[in-house]
Amino acid sequence: MRDIRDSLVSQYEKYNSEYNVDFSAFLRGGVRGKKYSYYSIWTRIQFLNGWGAVVTRNAEEVAVLKYEDLKADTPGQLARVCDHFDIKGVTPDLIAAAAAAASKEEMAKRENLRRKTVRGKPAAVRLDPRPADEWYSDADRRFVAEVLRRNLKYTFGYRYW
Repeated sequence: MRDIRDSLVSQYEKYNSEYNVDFSAFLRGGVRGKKYSYYSIWTRIQFLNGWGAVVTRNAEEVAVLKYEDLKADTPGQLARVCDHFDIKGVTPDLIAAAAAAASKEEMAKRENLRRKTVRGKPAAVRLDPRPADEWYSDADRRFVAEVLRRNLKYTFGYRYW
């Protein structure tokens, strides 16, 4: 899982040259025939509502992994995943090596070069270092909060409104 607001900024920042709209227009999406409309807030709501229902029905079998937790403590979260799936023999050294290999810098080195690039850099890595919150105008924040309040059934602990 990932905070919807952050994932929308990430999607827009990676591919904004293909969308040809400003962030507010992208955020609202829903324009028929436009590539960016598929990646709008609505698909993220569907995703979280779908997974929320799965987690609710199968709480004992499903482990929720948040992007922010994985980023903050990659080794700890990888160990948690191994434990959840009862994967044996995974040492702390192996987890540390996997975490290092999965860093943003290492992932950028291995990016599939056939994919689109943004300003000459692989599209999988955001280039704008601003915090996601800085992308949103006051009107954007109100729009997101209202859409999520009305339509999102499972927040996974994120505070959207």
